[in-house]
Amino acid sequence: MHEMSLTESVGDIVIEEGHHQGFSRVTKAWLEIGALPGIEPEAMISCFDVVTRGALGEGSALAIVRTPGQGGRLACEEKVALCRALRPVPALRRPSGPDDGGRREA
Repeated sequence: MHEMSLTESVGDIVIEEGHHQGFSRVTKAWLEIGALPGIEPEAMISCFDVVTRGALGEGSALAIVRTPGQGGRLACEEKVALCRALRPVPALRRPSGPDDGGRREA
């Protein structure tokens, strides 16, 4: 479960920044996570309580803001929001990603 490891890093940053900025307590931390992260944001919210226990972030909430993925073609530099990987770019009707002409380099 890599959510715990990621949440530990987020908790460390929250605590470090709280101390650096002279806070006596942190009540809420905001985290932006893209739409295609390969993690469970709800698991991170659950883990946050554990990783901030006994520190100035104890009892604080982790608010997660989901941001859309972004894709497009390098050739035309058009960008579109993605909600899943390799969705066709609307104007081109081709999968987004590098255009290698179907070739793979060894």
